[in-house]
Amino acid sequence: MKPSDDPESDDPELIAYLDGELGADDSRTVESKIGVDPAMRVKAEEYKKTYDLLDYLPKPEPSPTFTTRTLTRLHPVNASSTVVPNVPALTRNVWPELLLWALALVAVGTAGYFGHSLARSYWNPVPEAEKFDQADLPLIHDLPYYLGVDDLDFLKLLRKAEVFDDSGSAATPTSNEPRETVSLVAQQKLIEQFLNDSPARRLQLRSLHRELNELPAPERTSYRRTLESYAAWLDRLPDNSRKEILAAPTSGERLDAVLRVRERLWRESLPPSQQKALKTVASVEERTQLLNEWRRGEQSFRSEWELTRQQWQPNKLGDHKAWPFYDAALSKSLDEFIRKSFGVDLSQPPDRKTDVAAPCRLTREELAELRYRHEAALKEGYWYSYGACLLQLAELHPMLPEPGKGKPITTVDQPPLTKEKVRSLLPKDGGTPILARLKTLGRWPDFALEIQKLDANSREKLPPLGPCKPGEFGDELEQFLKGDLLPKLSKSERDKFDHLQGKWPEYPRMLIELAKAKNLSVPGAMLPGEPKLWNENFRIGKK
Repeated sequence: MKPSDDPESDDPELIAYLDGELGADDSRTVESKIGVDPAMRVKAEEYKKTYDLLDYLPKPEPSPTFTTRTLTRLHPVNASSTVVPNVPALTRNVWPELLLWALALVAVGTAGYFGHSLARSYWNPVPEAEKFDQADLPLIHDLPYYLGVDDLDFLKLLRKAEVFDDSGSAATPTSNEPRETVSLVAQQKLIEQFLNDSPARRLQLRSLHRELNELPAPERTSYRRTLESYAAWLDRLPDNSRKEILAAPTSGERLDAVLRVRERLWRESLPPSQQKALKTVASVEERTQLLNEWRRGEQSFRSEWELTRQQWQPNKLGDHKAWPFYDAALSKSLDEFIRKSFGVDLSQPPDRKTDVAAPCRLTREELAELRYRHEAALKEGYWYSYGACLLQLAELHPMLPEPGKGKPITTVDQPPLTKEKVRSLLPKDGGTPILARLKTLGRWPDFALEIQKLDANSREKLPPLGPCKPGEFGDELEQFLKGDLLPKLSKSERDKFDHLQGKWPEYPRMLIELAKAKNLSVPGAMLPGEPKLWNENFRIGKK
């Protein structure tokens, strides 16, 4: 019954492990070897089967008086060392009794063996875990992830509802991917758990496991990440909440239970200040709106943190920066873009009185966030978080190219504007000063866009308030237009673009739209560097 007839093949360390003679550290070492070495795993299983059979062998013990009675009968023979026994007499008187004793012991041993085997099979039946199909072993390893999942349709509902993030760094492995080492004890428990399930549940699990592994690799990986996130969340739930979900009879009702539990736990986790604010809101509509605002803010923060967690690398080997911050030329262009587009100079210390005054286009909260992210990038290396902030602000406050000659229009007395003309565009308002009614005064292109919107319904239209055809832009942008963008446009794109000449802001907006489509950056109007790289590295949420 030994795994091998070769004595040299015996592994003392493996045998000691199976006998339970090793310490915790040595046992984990042997388990790791078994997990990665198929040959050693086969040997361990064969040894285990051998030891299990040994448990069935009889262990008969002689009666307490066996030794005493035997020595008593032999005592006359050995009582005197000076008397030489007569051999024929010994043969005649002692051997028949010894033979009878031997036969009796054999009978007792045989009866004990069969009796012990029958009793053991009745009181301690062979565990079902030793009878499972080896083909189910990959399913057994993934069993913890399948709790609370009946079929692939339920997993699809989870993904569609977007209640669990599938961008985790780890996922349950496929049958062709390396698996984490599972100890023999843990594997045995999983096997017993699987075999204790009903036949219908085992069939359901086999079907789920097969369908999941038949999916294309990228889709399978994404599904498994959702599965892992759901299983981890379910494991952390209080018992009553977990039972509420597992008791749902259908996939749809289970999804409803998941959403209900998540909403309840999220509300319970709100800070005391928000809990108090929620109680002061009277109407259901206002309460719902407030909850949605908090939820959007939390989701944005979570997405941004996930982006930073995945891509940020500690600054261990010197000044490690993300793209485009490690590129000196791009970094310099980026600082200039921030000054022009946001009206902010991050090299200057913050000043609460003047920070949000024109030409700054950011709100007080946005400016505080930008300065915080910039400082965290410089001191702690959080360049990805800083880049994500810049991308968000650039999309919240889109820029338009400035004119090549003269200053951009930001006040009421710059040609072609006059105070009288601007006053005529404004609705009648009881004598409120004109400057107090213009919220974007001093900011490009916001002020010009505000005037252009007011002028939309006037009879005497204003001329264009910004550059809107070749020859009206700065030198750098003119060179970009002729050398980079126009040669890449198709005939239909070029015709559509040329048709908008003389129209502001339509022409410069089309210029930016075409540049993005060609993965180009418009100087002074877009974040420097390829738009595709900004999108891939710093986009939070869906692209």
